[in-house]
Amino acid sequence: MILYFTGTGNSRHIARLISKEIDDEVISINELIKSGSNNEIKSDKPFVIIAPTYAWRIPMVVEKFIKNTKLSGNKKVYFILTCGADTGDATSFLRDISEEKGLEFMGLRALVMPDNYIVMYST
Repeated sequence: MILYFTGTGNSRHIARLISKEIDDEVISINELIKSGSNNEIKSDKPFVIIAPTYAWRIPMVVEKFIKNTKLSGNKKVYFILTCGADTGDATSFLRDISEEKGLEFMGLRALVMPDNYIVMYST
């Protein structure tokens, strides 16, 4: 099960590409948050959570979503974070969240994208 949160479309694009390769379902966290849904999400395959990196972590809305949504079935979770340069110490943060949820943290993959944090960099 691929769950993604996107602000610019990068994470959605990556989710769709991975879905084609591994033949897995894709669900938009954005849409679930907008609809107010906190229904259980069950997957027989490992969970793959894709999101941008905000301040070297996942966005707070994604953290809240993970903490408030029951993820059942397979207990393995992989994270893919898009970033401008690096993900900082996101690995230990995601490992802790996974442990709190009773999920087995399988790792983090960072995908460097064009930086769009215009406060620090030119567009």
